[in-house]
Amino acid sequence: MWDSIAMGTEAAVEIDPEPISEKWILSGSPVARSKVVARSGDWTSSVVVWDCTAGRFWWHYDQDEAIIVISGAT
Repeated sequence: MWDSIAMGTEAAVEIDPEPISEKWILSGSPVARSKVVARSGDWTSSVVVWDCTAGRFWWHYDQDEAIIVISGAT
């Protein structure tokens, strides 16, 4: 049986600072924020709200991920 997933609007989710290492920044002054809004019972999956201001940077992951881009520019 599935457990329910928490849902909310952007306004209802307080997004916390997610500092980007200065060594990773290639251009601009990007500022990132994120918030875990749901997690599986075995902690193998999670849903995260993430946003970032304009800039270029490297980002290193330690797990697989899938993303949905709501808005942005290249």
